[in-house]
Amino acid sequence: MDVLCWLMKGTENNSPWAWIIVGVVMLIPVCFSGQVFVSGKLLDKDTHQPVAYALISDAKRSIGSLSNEHGDFILELSQGMDSLIIESIGYVTKRMVVAGRTDLGEVLMMPEIAMLSEVNIRPEDDAFLFDLLESCRKNVYGDSHVAKAYLELKSFDSGGQIELLESYQNVRLRDYEIEELTLKTGRVALRKREGNFFLSMEATRAIALM
Repeated sequence: MDVLCWLMKGTENNSPWAWIIVGVVMLIPVCFSGQVFVSGKLLDKDTHQPVAYALISDAKRSIGSLSNEHGDFILELSQGMDSLIIESIGYVTKRMVVAGRTDLGEVLMMPEIAMLSEVNIRPEDDAFLFDLLESCRKNVYGDSHVAKAYLELKSFDSGGQIELLESYQNVRLRDYEIEELTLKTGRVALRKREGNFFLSMEATRAIALM
């Protein structure tokens, strides 16, 4: 206040520097009055886990900010900007109208599931596979021998895993043929699917071999 009084006295003396400083001081609140700080917390809609390092920007994408590891963010909006755009890899881009709010609270982000088409990768010439098999054949034991084997079979539907078969065996081999398969230990787990249990034919065949 004393500084302002001193400046006003300077204007009475028609000091040009006093008039310039007074003008700057008067403009400061005008410049900052149009700035609005908007905050919120981004969460995954399904898991309610924080969505970290998402990009939050104004509608023109002229300014932006990132959410932290806890999903929290704060963004300074210019006057006249009343909407946000929120983008994050793996989530649907979200547009929000601020409408005068400064605390948006919890903002739920919808996961975006991208279905990739099937890709088949084949070598131009697969002759090397036959050469590899022939090379292995020369090193095959001519007599019977015992080896360790591990079997794992999993089945899934749209709701998740519904079948698990896991086992360890002693295997007696002669060349490429299995002469004997002895179960050492293992486990089987099934989950109900629409009131029923699912057991694949491959699992049944694997159990029969034991």
